[in-house]
Amino acid sequence: MSQKKQTNLQFDRNNLDRAVSPYLRSHAENPVHWQEWSQTALQHARRHDLILLVSVGYSTCHWCHVMAADSFSDSESAAYLNRYFMPIKVDREERPDIDQYMMSFLVETTGAGGWPLNVFLSPDLRPFFAMTYAAPQPRFGRPGFLDILQRVKAFYNRKKDSLQHAALQRQSSPADNGSDEHRISVIDGTIRQSHDTAHGGLQGEQKFPPHSTLLYALFRIADGTPGAESLIPFVHTTLDTMMLRGLHDHLQGGFYRYCVDRRWTVPHFEKMLYDQAMLLWVYALAARVLNQPAWETTAGDIVRCLQETFLDDGLLCAAHDADTDHQEGATYLWSRDELAQLLTGEEFRALEAHFELPQGGNFEGKIHLVRTLTDSAASGTDTHLVSGCRKLLLARRRRLQPFTDRKKLTSWNALAGVGLLNASRLLVQDRRTARTAHAMASTLRASLVRRHVAEDGTVLHGTLDDHALAGRFLEDHAALLLFLSCCHEDRREDADLIEQLLRGLSRFSDDAGWISADERDFFKVPADAFDSPVPSASALAEFARARSLMVLGREYPPVSFGTPLTGDFRSLAALHTRGYVWTVQSPGPVNWDRLPCNVVQTDGDVQNHCLHGVCTPGLPHASETRRHGSVR
Repeated sequence: MSQKKQTNLQFDRNNLDRAVSPYLRSHAENPVHWQEWSQTALQHARRHDLILLVSVGYSTCHWCHVMAADSFSDSESAAYLNRYFMPIKVDREERPDIDQYMMSFLVETTGAGGWPLNVFLSPDLRPFFAMTYAAPQPRFGRPGFLDILQRVKAFYNRKKDSLQHAALQRQSSPADNGSDEHRISVIDGTIRQSHDTAHGGLQGEQKFPPHSTLLYALFRIADGTPGAESLIPFVHTTLDTMMLRGLHDHLQGGFYRYCVDRRWTVPHFEKMLYDQAMLLWVYALAARVLNQPAWETTAGDIVRCLQETFLDDGLLCAAHDADTDHQEGATYLWSRDELAQLLTGEEFRALEAHFELPQGGNFEGKIHLVRTLTDSAASGTDTHLVSGCRKLLLARRRRLQPFTDRKKLTSWNALAGVGLLNASRLLVQDRRTARTAHAMASTLRASLVRRHVAEDGTVLHGTLDDHALAGRFLEDHAALLLFLSCCHEDRREDADLIEQLLRGLSRFSDDAGWISADERDFFKVPADAFDSPVPSASALAEFARARSLMVLGREYPPVSFGTPLTGDFRSLAALHTRGYVWTVQSPGPVNWDRLPCNVVQTDGDVQNHCLHGVCTPGLPHASETRRHGSVR
């Protein structure tokens, strides 16, 4: 496997035709003289006092495509940019450290974030202005892109000697004041207060699936200590709404990235691997904890989505684009006439009974399939509905399909492995799907260990075709370690590799805490502590380290609770290390059918089980674990 090496650059041309990243290559036809991030490009900028425009995005980003097609294709803007700036394109999925630093500056200076993320910096990397999308011409009272470039240059000429470096601030968790019960009470209360009781999820006009908050809530409910039941309405409303409404792909299975409206009707149609990974874990666990067969079906459909649309050569692709032929959602939308022509009368009537099919459409005149909120799990037994949906999926597959970003990122594949392993243990009604999930997890483990881990324990960021994606990042190292800790419970064969990765975590920390990357061409950026939307790198590291020590039967440090809502994955780790999940010690793996859903299996010479700091010989008795459907 080869790593891409920097060749002699020509700064009077667009060099992205040499890039590996699909996102970077999608800008190769721009008249802008784009460069990849490199020391050579930075040195050239310093030598010629060129303002840096660092533009960050990713391949399935709709507005990134829009800006590539208009502002970055405008010849007048490009000529000005090429003369006075060093334009550098960054794929955020290849350089999460750069993305994190630039996004922090954007949020601090504007109060909001998003992509495309465009930051202007001095040649020595002092940022002074940031923005997201800018149209080529003035619009809605906002200046056009060329006007912005001219203003940026004028500002830099006046102020370049007084610009300051942006502070690299570490995000800290709240101090552990008070008892565990008090900290849990605060987190639970914040979730209840932030719950959108009318529409599910967290309050806000845009709706993102709150993966980590749901996992925390489910482990609280499974534990059943006082107050946990107060989180059940949040879980029920959110999971039902996401399952029924527009976030869900009702034909293929799986979920889109987010919805643009409070009622979860209109999604942003990109499909990200990390969403499938986290929501598989959530729905599989929730189905078991709260005994909801419809949620188990939803989890099984995610497994099918991963197997049929993400799996490629032993690993999972990063994402499917929102756009098809530059039109958002085109592959997924229907007209009533199309639906009527494709289906029999009985099938169309069944579809109309279970889905909202407005005459004028619900997305730019077309229909995106959204179930009614009164729909029930019984709809899965309607034979006409089932046959109709199969016909629609076959018809949809014959259409032009969205672009697939075939990067195989270590962290996202490892999170998918965690979700698949949990599904294999928790899906009780559909054992065939459970076996498929376990087989896929085993394939991911073998492929990641063989292709993404070097002999010295260095974890690669990922691969694309036969190219290794350079970079050493905490999120990859920690996510893989977490996945292997789950694998070890089944296999008891990963102890040596887990130990090696535990030692390797030290390269991602300094005296002040975790750092996001072990790279020399950029600042040492403090690891993020904000779950958005994947678990933060620092929370992954804390959880992976503690859980790995747990499964090896060694002493582990208690993890502190995180900030409510934004640090709930860290709080999930805290529950694991402070006695709020079962630990079952045994000389060999125990069949998961005999165990509660909120359990970690650990190595040991004798068999015992522990909960809330109390350990008892033998396995937990069914009567001890029968809470909220938490035992089979």
